[in-house]
Amino acid sequence: MSLFVPSLSVQPNDFTLAVQYATNATDTQVFFNPYVSLVVDQSNNVWIANTTQSNVEEINNQGVPYTYSPMTNSCTNCNSIRSPYALAIDSRGNAWVANGTTVFSLCAGTGAQCSNSYTDYTNSTYGDVNVNLDASVGLAFDGNGNLWITCQTLGTIPYYSLTELMDVGNSTVGTANFANYQVARKPQGVAVDVSGDPWLVDYFSGGYLDQISQQGAVLNSVVTPPIPTSLAFDQTGNVWVVSGMLNKYNSSGVSLSGSLGYEYGSLFGAQAVVVDGSNRIWVTSTNNGSSSSLGEFSNLGVYLGPSSNTGYESSGLLHPHALAIDESGNVWVGDENTTLIPGTAYYGAITKFVGLATPVLTPVYLGVQNGKIAAEP
Repeated sequence: MSLFVPSLSVQPNDFTLAVQYATNATDTQVFFNPYVSLVVDQSNNVWIANTTQSNVEEINNQGVPYTYSPMTNSCTNCNSIRSPYALAIDSRGNAWVANGTTVFSLCAGTGAQCSNSYTDYTNSTYGDVNVNLDASVGLAFDGNGNLWITCQTLGTIPYYSLTELMDVGNSTVGTANFANYQVARKPQGVAVDVSGDPWLVDYFSGGYLDQISQQGAVLNSVVTPPIPTSLAFDQTGNVWVVSGMLNKYNSSGVSLSGSLGYEYGSLFGAQAVVVDGSNRIWVTSTNNGSSSSLGEFSNLGVYLGPSSNTGYESSGLLHPHALAIDESGNVWVGDENTTLIPGTAYYGAITKFVGLATPVLTPVYLGVQNGKIAAEP
C-alpha cells in the first residue's frame, strides 16, 4: 500500500478543520472592533452582531446568510440598527439586540423587528442613571423570560447599572416593565445561574465579579484580575471569567484558580469564554495580536490544546473576540482586524472549528430554565 500523496512537508500546529466565512457582517471591516457578538439559536443558526458596521446577520450552520441578512433597518422606533453590542435568544427563537440606546428583538425566520424598542427615560431614581440603556453591552435571559442588561450610561459616577426587562422572553404583546439596579460601575458581560440570579463582571477600578439577587441586591462581590470582559457557568455551578487570563470561581464567588489563573503558552488578552457539553472550557486569545488562537481547558484548568501550547489556530484569527458552541459541537469564533486576513481580501471572518467541542444545548437560556447549564442536547 502506497502513502497518500501529496503529503505535508511540515507537521501543522493541529489537525483540526477550520472553515472561514466572510459574511456580510465582517467582509469589509477596516476598523478595529472588539465588539462582535455571536449566539446560537435552537435551530443551530448563528446570529452575529457587528458594532462598527451597525448590522446583525443570521447564518445557517453551513455559514450561508439568510436572504434578509444583514439586518440594518429593522428597528422601527430607533430608526436603524446601530452599534449592536450584544445578542440573546428568547424562548421563541427571536434574537434580542442591545443596540446602543435601545433593546429590541428580531424575529426568527424573517429578521424583522418583532418587539417594541425599549429605552428607559422615565426612572429618575438614580439621578443621571435615568437613561439606563445608553450603552447596553451585555444581555442574558433567565428561566422566567426576564432579560438582564448591563448598561453603561453617560454622566457622572454613579452612572452605570444593571437593568431587568421583565418577561419579554415569553411575551408577544410588546410591553414590559423595567427594574434598574445601581450595582456596578463599568459592567461588561452578564450571565444567569441555575437559581435565576444574574452575575456580571465589572472593570471599574480594576475588576469585580458580582452576584446579584433576582431583586437586585448584591449577594457577592469579589475582586478579579483587571478588566474582566466575559463569564460563563459550567455544569457544576462554577463561574469562569476571562480578564486577560482564565479564572474560576465557585458558586459563592470564592476563587478556585489562584491569583495567576489558568494559562497556556499563547494565551494573552483572553476575550470570551464558553463551556461545552463535556464541561470543558474554551477561550479566545489575541496573543498580543501576533498569533491569536482558541484555547481548550479541562474543568480543573488543565490546558488540553495542541502540545505546542499554541492553542488551535487559523489564518482568520487575528483578533478573535466572540465565541459560541452549537449543537453539532462546532466552535464558532468572531474576528475583527485592522489588517487583511492572510491570503484573502477580507478584514474579518467568522471561523468554524468543525466538531472540535462536545455539542451543547442551545440557546443558553434553555440550560438556565432546565437547571442544566452547558448540558449536551
